[in-house]
Amino acid sequence: MSVSQDASAVAHYLELPYTVAVHSEREGEQSRWTATVEELPGCAAHGRSPDEAVELLRGAMERWLEAALAQRREIPLPGQTGKQRASSSHSGRFLVRMPGALHSELARAAEREHLSLNRFITKILAASVSGAVIARPGAAEETPDEAIGAQRRSSRRPSRGLRIALATNIAVVVLAGLAAIVLLVLALQNGA
Repeated sequence: MSVSQDASAVAHYLELPYTVAVHSEREGEQSRWTATVEELPGCAAHGRSPDEAVELLRGAMERWLEAALAQRREIPLPGQTGKQRASSSHSGRFLVRMPGALHSELARAAEREHLSLNRFITKILAASVSGAVIARPGAAEETPDEAIGAQRRSSRRPSRGLRIALATNIAVVVLAGLAAIVLLVLALQNGA
């Protein structure tokens, strides 16, 4: 291939919608940002900000493509990562960061369902993505939104002490009403 053909091939590949991933790495007190092209192994650029890393990535892509063309290596198209070509499945493992309060709430909900936290979160995520139903012990099948509503309603259930106080109050009102009726009947019988 001639130099002009290489240049036009590089320009063609640069116009394709490759997948760019940006992540940060801590080095002491400073963050270093790395932008990579997922389909092009080893094609990366580093910067002090995400924007700088992405800006520098175009030059890294040009060099990567020029080297691949010179060595007559296959250049993957967008959407063709090495993992996807070898196997079309994901590993099934990912890391997610969340506030501690949410973590605690999820753990309690998993415990109520008698499930491990992992299995509970997987069930909730699967249902929310697919729109599937969630089966809860002792409940009919329900959608994720209904399950969340049911959980909120159950968490608003009055405490045992409040329920006893309400029952006692109702009993006193009923007894007072009965006493008033008895007194009224006695008064009418005595000709009052």
